[in-house]
Order: sequence, then structure tokens, then C-alpha cells
Amino acid sequence: MGLLDGLMGKAKGLGNPKTEERGQAIPKMMDINDLWDSDLEVSSNEVACTTGVFSKIAQYQVPAQTKLALGQGALGDAREEKGYIYMLTYDDTATPVEEPGMYRFYAEDIHGNQTKLLECRSEQLKAGGADFDRSKAMLLTESEVLIREDSYLTIWFKPDATDDILKTSCVWLVPTTLYKC
Repeated sequence: MGLLDGLMGKAKGLGNPKTEERGQAIPKMMDINDLWDSDLEVSSNEVACTTGVFSKIAQYQVPAQTKLALGQGALGDAREEKGYIYMLTYDDTATPVEEPGMYRFYAEDIHGNQTKLLECRSEQLKAGGADFDRSKAMLLTESEVLIREDSYLTIWFKPDATDDILKTSCVWLVPTTLYKC
């Protein structure tokens, strides 16, 4: 990372991963209630998604005097708990059906500047179906990028078919690490 990249990261509300002090780690497993934002809804508990287009489906605003990293634990450090991500996203039909597609996780500042943290298919995040199986789950260790206070962790989704996502049917478990400033 060059000097300009580090300065731009600080200007965007993102921490410099190489030099920024992290402090004491507080692991937090976020669920749909932490990540769902009613401002993104088209109707009660539903977010619209269009085939082939990334739509913002969730966001979490980092609280004051806090920094956040996507994931938990460091690879190769046996002392730290590791994070496993699990996401099942369902449509709004009478009998909800799993909605396959592509996810993108971003660090986003209040001006809309984004840094991509993770991109993967829904099949990678569902851990073998409706029953969470940690042995099949995707390991998600802590990202180098720190999201600063008042900035956002956002989740975008590009479905394979146009549909609305129904909050009450979805199961999302996203490991994060909080740091107090």
C-alpha cells in the first residue's frame, strides 16, 4: 500500500491496515437484526433485488468511538477464536425459497466511497444447507481494513433471478471484530 493509498483510506473513513493501532478485540457475531436496515426496504421486511444487478440489502453503521473489521481471528493464531460466515437468503413467496446469487461486502464511508472486503457466491456461504454445519462453513478471518465510526459495513447482492428478499425468512451470521477507540 502506497502513501497515497494510506492517505485516501484515512480520508474515506477507513483505517490504514499497516500502521493503525487496533486495541482490544471484541468479537461480535452479527445476525440479520444487526445488519438489516429498514431504509432499504420496498415494503415491510422486504428488499427488492434485480437479476444481474448488485443491490444493497444490508448495512451496519459503526458506532461512535469504535472501529470494525469484517471477520474474526487471525489465520495461524491458535489462541484466537476464528469466525465462520453463514448466509441463507430467501425470497418473499408464500413458501420461501433460497435465493442464489453473488454477495459483495464493502467498507463504505458516509460519502459512498467503497472498499471491497469480500466477494463470493451464495453457495459458498450456506454451509451445506439450512442446518448450520461449522465444519462446512467458510472461514472468515479478520480483514486488514478497519471501518471507522459513522462509516458502514454494507452487503450487496446480485441474484440469479429478480425477487424480493424477506427478512423474516433469512438466516445471516456474519463474524466481525469491534475495537474501542
